[in-house]
Amino acid sequence: MRDAKLTAFVEAACTTFETMLGVPVHADDYHSGTGVTSGYDVSGIVGLSNLGDSDIKHGSFVLSFPEEVARRAVGRILGMEELPTLDQDVADGIGEMVNVIAGLAKRGLARIGIPDCRTSLPNVILGSKHRVFHRRDARCSAARFSSEIGSFLLQILLSVPIDKEEPSGRSAPAGVEA
Repeated sequence: MRDAKLTAFVEAACTTFETMLGVPVHADDYHSGTGVTSGYDVSGIVGLSNLGDSDIKHGSFVLSFPEEVARRAVGRILGMEELPTLDQDVADGIGEMVNVIAGLAKRGLARIGIPDCRTSLPNVILGSKHRVFHRRDARCSAARFSSEIGSFLLQILLSVPIDKEEPSGRSAPAGVEA
């Protein structure tokens, strides 16, 4: 069964891609575990706090893309087929997308009893096959999406106290090192 927090972000991503880009997306693959995001060229990150759980107080939301998918996504927002280069325009567009997704996900979280979630301003990382390291105590829930413009990865990472961690042996998302 999928984590309700992840579901809020998956639904927000589907809505955002459909309304901002006119591109339907489908979450094909769900995973949970811990790890390091690797193999992507663009990642938008938003910090999360006040998650309402007695054991989980903060975390982050990460949306990661191959370069060409990020350029296509932002191009669609701007009414173009694809932006020609990975530049500040792509970073700004991805930042806006993760900000919108986080805002919509907050509504979904409120519906499941987490009404006061706070989000940070988005940060965007550009770099070929970069790695995003997360706190060692972060539990990762992820969904891989497919669409006509390409695939991408959505993760939510929630800090879990060491004594509350799930047993080891969890699988890491594809594209995430265990």
